[in-house]
This record gives sequence, structure tokens and C-alpha cells, in this order.
Amino acid sequence: MECEDIDKNIVDYIECDLTPQEMKLIAAHLDNCERCRGVMQQTRELLSMFETLPEVKMSRKLEGRLDAMVTDERRAIVKTNTLKPRNHRLNPILKVAATLLLVITSYFMGSYISEQESQNEILGLEQALIISKLKSDSPSERVTALKNALKMESMTPKMINGLKERILYDENVNVRLATVLAITNLEEPDAFTSELIEAVLMEKNPSVQIEIANALANIGDTTAVDPLKKLVENEQTFPFVKSEVSYRIAQLDRRN
Repeated sequence: MECEDIDKNIVDYIECDLTPQEMKLIAAHLDNCERCRGVMQQTRELLSMFETLPEVKMSRKLEGRLDAMVTDERRAIVKTNTLKPRNHRLNPILKVAATLLLVITSYFMGSYISEQESQNEILGLEQALIISKLKSDSPSERVTALKNALKMESMTPKMINGLKERILYDENVNVRLATVLAITNLEEPDAFTSELIEAVLMEKNPSVQIEIANALANIGDTTAVDPLKKLVENEQTFPFVKSEVSYRIAQLDRRN
């Protein structure tokens, strides 16, 4: 067990999101490594600070659906008894987090930095963590990142681009579905219109097709009508999908 392995898995360890064997391996390393115990403490403090940030409330129905997707994906994962490096890309983030914690500590000792500046720094790190987890190898972590993104008061361009990539290129149907649901829940989903339109003819899963049509109808961009009509005219489109999409086309037509 190396310190690098601890860096890559420390968030999952704190959240108890590892197998029992992995938890034991990390615990044994922490017992004998002062450096990694310090990393764990810094990470705990950072995650605790994130909980103080204001959250945007999502509907219980949507939160329930996203939670169910996370559960489904975690059940689908077959874990081995050896500790595998995870693609969190957290090393640079944890280094920044440690620096941030020192700055915040100096503030409480009378430093010049303001509370608002501290909150902005923490917010930036939380957004960086979400972007990192959107690229995780684990579908359940990607869905969790989407859920956390919905709680943010605003999204950075990188977060928006991360969601756009999930719509078009994620290989997991639950992640694509969760992304469309997340976008539909946003106050201003217009930034995703072109990606949703592009996804209309790319998407093969009936549930995702329906949610894309719902999202486009919610946005109200009438340029989506022609791509949606093509989906209805496609012989491979399921009849119940055609029915739902036709209803959404009618909604958009009434806007003209």
C-alpha cells in the first residue's frame, strides 16, 4: 500500500464507499503513516466545510430518482478484494484543499482574508470535485456528481461542459438519463439546447429519448421540432416513444 493509493481513495474511504477489504487496507496504512493521517484530516475538514454552503433544493421526486440510479449502479459493480486505483483525479485538488485550510485557519487567527473570500474558495473547490467525479470510472459516482451539481446555486462553464459530455457521450444509460433529468430541473436549461437536439437522433434508449423530448419541450426552443419529427418517423422508434414525442412536438408547435 502506497501513499499515492491513499490519495486516490481517501474520499471514498471517508464516505465508506469501499469494500470491507479495501477499508481494512487503508486503515492499516493510516495506522502507520502520519502523512496520510494528515491528508485524511484535511479532507474531512474540507468536506465538512462544503456542508455549510447554501444548497438549491430539488424536488423530492427527482432526488429519489437520482438516488435510485446511484443504488442501481452500485449494485451492478462487482468489486474485487484488492484495492484498485480510482479515477478521481483528486491529488491536485487535495493539495489545493490543504492550502485552503491553512488560509482559513489563519483567518480565524486574525488574518486579512474575509469570510466571503473563504466561502468563494470553498465553493470553487466543491465545483472542482464535482467536475472530477463527473469523469469518474464509476457510473454511480457520476450520477452522484450530477445530484450534487443540482445543489449548486450556479454552475461554472466547466461544470456545464461536463454535463454536456454526459448527455452525448456517456456509455451508461442511467448517467445519460440522470443528466437529462438534472437539466430539466435547472431554472435556465437553455445552455443545453443544442446538445439535447443533437442527442435526439443519437440516443437509442426509449426512456432517455422521452426525457430528452420532455426537456426540449420544457425549454421551448422550436428548432427542436424537426429533429423530434425525425425520431417519430424512424421505424426503429418504439410506438410509446412516438406517442410521447408527438405530444411534445404539439406543445412546441403551439409556441409558433
